[in-house]
Parts: sequence; C-alpha cells; structure tokens
Amino acid sequence: MADVKISELVELDATPADDDFIAIVDTDVTTTKKISVLNLLTGEVGDIRGVTAGTNLSGGGTTGTVTLNLSIDAAVDLGADGSGVDLTFHSGTAGDFVLWDASDKSLEFTDSTIAMQDNAITRPEFTDYAETVNVIGDTGGGSDSIDIALGNVVTATVSTAEQTFTFTNPSTSGKSCSFTLILTNGGSQTVNWPAAVDWAGGSAPSLTSSGVDVLTFLTVDGGTIWYGFAAGLDMK
Repeated sequence: MADVKISELVELDATPADDDFIAIVDTDVTTTKKISVLNLLTGEVGDIRGVTAGTNLSGGGTTGTVTLNLSIDAAVDLGADGSGVDLTFHSGTAGDFVLWDASDKSLEFTDSTIAMQDNAITRPEFTDYAETVNVIGDTGGGSDSIDIALGNVVTATVSTAEQTFTFTNPSTSGKSCSFTLILTNGGSQTVNWPAAVDWAGGSAPSLTSSGVDVLTFLTVDGGTIWYGFAAGLDMK
C-alpha cells in the first residue's frame, strides 16, 4: 500500500465535509480509529475549528496562533453585589491598586493619588480627612512663592531679612480657592504681601515678632483679588 502525504490531500480540488473521516488502523491492537479530514488538512488534532471574538473582544482566527484582544468601550459587570471586592485595578507596582466593593459602596485607593484636574465631586461626605501642608520653613529673607498646588495649609518662619510673599497656582476664576498661612515671627522683619491682597480696613495686620500668627487668604477670581484675614494673632 502506497503512503499518502497530507500535502497530497491538500492538493486535491475538493472541500471535505464536517463528517468526512479517514480510517486509521492500529496494528498493535488490531483496532480501527478515525480522524476528521478537516483536521488533517489544517493540522488540527482536536475539535476546535476556529476562535471567534465575543463581547469586548477582537481578533480570532481559524489557523495558526490565534490572538484575542480585550477592548472595553461599554459597561462591564464584574463580581456580584454583596460578595466582596467586585472590581480591582492594579498598576503593576506592589501594593498600588484601586478596588470597588459593591456590598458597601466603597471605593478604596491604596498608595495612589486621585488627580481630579479641577473637576467637580458632587455632594461628597468626608470622614477623617486631612489636608496637605506645604512646609516652606525658614524663609531667610528675599522672595518666596506660596504655591497653592503644593498644599492649602502653609507654614513658614520669618527670620533674618525683609520678606516678600507671592501667591501662585490658585484655582481658576469662578471657583473659590483659599489657604491658611501659619507664620512664625512674622513681625521680626518687614513682610510684603502681593498687591492683589485686600485686607479688612485696607491695612495688613501687625504681626507678632516672636510668636505665631494664623492668616487666611481667599480668592474667587483666579487670584485677581485675594481677601486676607487675620484668623489669629500671637497664638498662645
């Protein structure tokens, strides 16, 4: 009996049906088995004839190495309400992830920063919150910028020479922006404030030469006008 090569079967101008088989005789046990002609022609040995992309997937194919690509552009349901963590995103850094637990409606961020880019969070309720402190330290005289982007609570100490403060990076016009300055020994040197600051009565408060003063500044027009208040002078 002559040998038949698979390539010779491929060269035949015929399209096998799904139920076309070739008998194979196992001479060791004198039993007969069969294999699908389609599997012989495609090099497949199982029942999978092709991979079709389903919901949120693209790609697929019927021969060779098949690749499926995940592309989510609609709502995705993961987990089940009340069963614990329903959705988790990992950044690739150990301990850095975001998770959503539908059972108690909690969204938790670990080792992460939420950058809202001046977008609104509507009707939040905060519990046990903190504010970032921008620690300027000893100014040593000269000019120092109070950058709102670094924190809405600022600490600084006036020491050796005339001191000038500037305010930078307030929120855009139409949004309220404020910060609190905890200033130590402000009265020991001359302190100059931005011309945009309007003080109660038109004059800056007299600061404590050896002690702590708490000052608050507020703007609603992107820093065109800052309203300055002495929240507490010579705090004891």
